[in-house]
Amino acid sequence: MISQITPAWPSSPTSSVDSLFDDDEHDGALGTDATVDVNEYERRPGSENADDPVEVMVASRSVPPIEGLYVFPELLPADVASSALNAISESDHFRGGVRDQVMLFTAAPPAPSSLPQHITELESTLADLIAPYLPPEVAQLAFDQRLARQAILNLYPPGEGITPHVDLPGRYADGIVGVSVTGGCVMTLERVGADMELGGPSRYDVYLPPRTVYVLSGPARWAWSHGIPGRTYDVVQETAGTVTLPRSLRTTSPVS
Repeated sequence: MISQITPAWPSSPTSSVDSLFDDDEHDGALGTDATVDVNEYERRPGSENADDPVEVMVASRSVPPIEGLYVFPELLPADVASSALNAISESDHFRGGVRDQVMLFTAAPPAPSSLPQHITELESTLADLIAPYLPPEVAQLAFDQRLARQAILNLYPPGEGITPHVDLPGRYADGIVGVSVTGGCVMTLERVGADMELGGPSRYDVYLPPRTVYVLSGPARWAWSHGIPGRTYDVVQETAGTVTLPRSLRTTSPVS
């Protein structure tokens, strides 16, 4: 499971928090503590297995040299991940697995947060863990902007991925924090737009083990797409050679 937390801006100075969603994504009248079942990006079921003639890119455990990208493998303590996973399960955000993506949002300060307590506690823990390792300006982008906040919870069964994308530029601000609460996978990062013409590699495949935390800021936020190939296993480069790692159920939480 991957969780993402993102700072978000309304579409106009007079917009409500509800306007973070396009009209066709509205699920009735939403309050600041609403839970929305939205698949913003195409979920990509995978069919690859060991017998498929599909070429699987070998991924690295090394952090790609992309400006604004910060990756902290297995940084989230196991007990914190377990507690967060239990709280998410008890809250039944995924309705027993009927849905695989949930959006939670809250208004900008000084309004009190309406995110569930287990989400605000996870965000606070992430800030304590990674802020000391981030440049001050990046830590401020990630955790201290006076904007509306959104948490997206994703549930990935083995074999499922998500199409490479740049989180909606007109809706979400800079400074996205993501954490894989359980399960590991490969994340692909690819140059987009005008940056395609720059020198250097245009794609990186990096393996994110369970409990990895990452931050997308600056060029990593705006000039590179990120996605997860839909397959049941990953091939990862190790010191002694490549290894094949089967995927398990993943729960993620990106925060904006």
